[in-house]
Amino acid sequence: MLRVVGPAGSDASRIDFRTDYDNLTYKPCEVPKHIAAGVHMLTYACRLHYVALDFLVEPQGRWHLVGVNPERTVGIHPRPAHAHHPSTR
Repeated sequence: MLRVVGPAGSDASRIDFRTDYDNLTYKPCEVPKHIAAGVHMLTYACRLHYVALDFLVEPQGRWHLVGVNPERTVGIHPRPAHAHHPSTR
């Protein structure tokens, strides 16, 4: 899992980071076991081969699921090598 580190370079990105993808910094982060288990249950229950999930994480460590994207977002995430879902081709 990757996390966005701090706001991007523009004023607009301080309100919504999606307005400045080119200037975002991404770093790997640890996913709590209960969050990972929930992601696995979601993908299994919905029969998804791929899903991009958006979380907000509070400074205290509480995770909030805010977006479920069952199709690959072009230009942001590379196609997983193991994916066979039509949305990842």
